[in-house]
Amino acid sequence: MDGSIVRKELEYAGITKPLPVAGVPKGVRAKLHVWGRNNMSISQGMGIYWFVADPDGTVVEVYEDWGRCI
Repeated sequence: MDGSIVRKELEYAGITKPLPVAGVPKGVRAKLHVWGRNNMSISQGMGIYWFVADPDGTVVEVYEDWGRCI
């Protein structure tokens, strides 16, 4: 399988910044935007995995979702 992440941005408090982002205030709602591209001539599924860690490195959130081939 071959795919590329084209762009990643975090949107919060009316601000949009490219990843990685530091200094986001605690408790702020945010949206993660990720653009990807299929670099193969055949269909393939797309998935995402991320984790959020606090400044000490403790993982506070993990998310994973994998789509079907289209």
